[in-house]
Amino acid sequence: MNNLYEDIKLFSNEGYISRRNYIVNFLIIGIISSLFLMFVFPKFQTTNMLSDLISAGSIYLILYIIASLIFSILTAFNMSKRISDIKNIEPKNSIFCAILTFLLLCQFSSLLNYQAGVILSLPVILAQLFFMIKKGEITSKQEKSEINKFNWGAFFGTFVWGLFNKTYIALLIIPLFFTPAWLFFGLILGIKGNEWAYKNKKYDSIEQFHKSQKKQATFWSIFTPVLFVALFAALTVIFSYAIANDEKRAQIEGRPSYMEVLMTKELKKIYDNYELNENEYKFYINKDFWNNLSDYEKKSAFESAALFAEYKNLYSKTPYTKDIIREKTKIYSSDNKLLYEKK
Repeated sequence: MNNLYEDIKLFSNEGYISRRNYIVNFLIIGIISSLFLMFVFPKFQTTNMLSDLISAGSIYLILYIIASLIFSILTAFNMSKRISDIKNIEPKNSIFCAILTFLLLCQFSSLLNYQAGVILSLPVILAQLFFMIKKGEITSKQEKSEINKFNWGAFFGTFVWGLFNKTYIALLIIPLFFTPAWLFFGLILGIKGNEWAYKNKKYDSIEQFHKSQKKQATFWSIFTPVLFVALFAALTVIFSYAIANDEKRAQIEGRPSYMEVLMTKELKKIYDNYELNENEYKFYINKDFWNNLSDYEKKSAFESAALFAEYKNLYSKTPYTKDIIREKTKIYSSDNKLLYEKK
């Protein structure tokens, strides 16, 4: 056996890494990348990310290139160490990581175009799944831990579970709740929960520890879904009442409602103007912009227009059905030439 040691650090390509810690590092990279995309990049309007980045400003394109390089290096380090565990070898990490980084950069570059990105991302996704499933030659010979099991109480209970078990790192999930990263961190809590809880809170035996965690898992796996359903139902009722109340007040006061203002703002990101007549709902768009859209984007743009027309029609004296509204909805160029209609 080679004198390899487990190295779980992100910025390192030495040693090997177990499946468990490989997944944890993969999730950490997912948290960083999702937050970066959410807070730094602009809202993408089309499936051509490159044109969106250029139109937003060259700084966004530069940031994307830098981020792609960082995430590719981190992923390459993680994959390299995983191979060391699977094959019980110490590869030429520098050369191997450089090759992996290049391949991963090709994947990130392909994401600038949605369709190409989906195709070229598939091999990377399959490789990641393989590394998560495949047993390592080194770690499979090690004594299995009685602690390292998935903790459902930590996954469902998150920061409350963390407070009870003196695992205060779980509090980091609080600012992540309204971002895509919360699920990644929740999975990390599930994977590492037992390890952290056992270290941070004293137990007389491993049996007592597992008994305590099993009770917590049962409670949180029932309580959390029920709580989310109840909160969702309550928020839906409150939101619906607020919208209906605002619509009534807007009609009385002769002003556009908050929902109409919001939908109009989103609509104007695509269309230059619109005109809703009794016989036809006309939406005007720049011809060159329209021609550069893919078939999928054209259908999505049409659906946005039809949805807006449906909303406006909802409060008319003679509302139409959805099918009729879509038949009446048509996309025109700025010079009044028909570009798209329901077929």
